[in-house]
Amino acid sequence: MSTRNAKPPATHTDLAEHLCWSLRGGYAHCGVETAFREVDGGVQGRLLDRFEHSLWQLLEHLRLCQRDLIDYSVRPDHVSPEHPVGYWPATPEPPSLVAYDEALAAYLADREELCGSIAGGDLLTPFPHAAGPDGEPRTLLRTATIALDHQAYHIGQAVTLRKALGCWPG
Repeated sequence: MSTRNAKPPATHTDLAEHLCWSLRGGYAHCGVETAFREVDGGVQGRLLDRFEHSLWQLLEHLRLCQRDLIDYSVRPDHVSPEHPVGYWPATPEPPSLVAYDEALAAYLADREELCGSIAGGDLLTPFPHAAGPDGEPRTLLRTATIALDHQAYHIGQAVTLRKALGCWPG
């Protein structure tokens, strides 16, 4: 679901609504759909000089990290992957012809799951099962802002890479 042209929340007083609107591509963000959709299979796994990752790697990294954030937030028994290897695909190329599109669909479905948690949850109550190394509480607001910040960073990388690859639609 793209909300690129949708209007922002009416008053911005509803923080949960604003966070979800932003995650879906509000204001400064072109959105994951625009950054990663309609990429020819021939360039999904292509590496360029001066670029550390392929579009496939960026997309799959976003998917893996977002899924980890969601699971960490809702499952007391969740164990995060080993960092950094558990958060990046092993190769620059997708493992199959459909893997890229499946990863994008999974990312978007997971984003809607995250937005459902944000909209229906208490943003400020600490998770009973999670605290930082220094005892810092972990909250749904923290999860949402990490997801938003991380997504924006890698969308920027993807847009720059697509321009360098000559496959940016804009």
